[in-house]
Amino acid sequence: GNVLSTATVECGSLDNTCAADITQGLGDMTDVSNNLVAAVSDCIASPFLCTYDTVTTLDSMNSFIADVIAAIGSCNQGAGEPNALALNAFFQSQQDGRGQRRLQDT
Repeated sequence: GNVLSTATVECGSLDNTCAADITQGLGDMTDVSNNLVAAVSDCIASPFLCTYDTVTTLDSMNSFIADVIAAIGSCNQGAGEPNALALNAFFQSQQDGRGQRRLQDT
C-alpha cells in the first residue's frame, strides 16, 4: 500500500501523501507486532536478545508516532481544486493512448 501511494506522489500529479503516511504507520505497527512475537521466544533463551527485541519494538512504536504526526499535517489540508493545466495534461495523456494496443508504438 505504501509503495503504491508513494509511487502516485512521485510518478503522477496525485497528492497521496496522506495515504502514504497512513500506510507507513500501518507498516510500522506491523513491525511492532513482529518484534513482540520475536521477543516472546527470545526472552526465554537470551536476556540480550530480549532487550534488543524490546528496544526495537519501542523504536517501531516511535516511528508509528512520527507517521501519525506527519499524517496530521498532510491529511488536514482541506479540499482543493485541481489545477486546470494539470487536468488538461492528464486527460490528454489518457486520450493519446486510446485505440492502440499495449505494445504498439505510439
